[in-house]
Amino acid sequence: MNNFRATILFWAAAAWAKSGKPSGEMDEVGVQKCKNALKLPVLEVLPGGGWDNLRNVDMGRVMELTYSNCRTTEDRQYIIPDEIFTIPQKQSNLEMNSEILESWANYQSSTSYSINTELSLFSKVNGKFSTEFQRVPAPCQAPTFHPATPHESGCHQYCHSDQF
Repeated sequence: MNNFRATILFWAAAAWAKSGKPSGEMDEVGVQKCKNALKLPVLEVLPGGGWDNLRNVDMGRVMELTYSNCRTTEDRQYIIPDEIFTIPQKQSNLEMNSEILESWANYQSSTSYSINTELSLFSKVNGKFSTEFQRVPAPCQAPTFHPATPHESGCHQYCHSDQF
């Protein structure tokens, strides 16, 4: 048992002598070199701090923070330690729109309103020259009517998918 303790004590002393500082301290020289070279701030909130919840005591750093590689976050906004990796939180906004069509014949996409071409002659002959208009389903040949919900009036026309 004494040999085991002596081995652990010798290993801890060798590790401390190799690094030249106690485990858990931040590499101030490396941080300053990276700050001067990259002209970026250091990420201040870092994981690796120990906390004993039973005694409510800060136990100090549990990992060594070295800055020898001058690593940055993915967006190159902050300098981070060599042992830390970050996962960016990416987000996007999705906007949903809807519109009510009075008739399939009068359909016009809201996004292609300005680029569609329409030819109309004496209100008898007309045509729409848009590839998007060609993809729009034609009116139903044999419509199925369903009564509207109590707060709506009239009936709604539904087409089966095989009628398009």
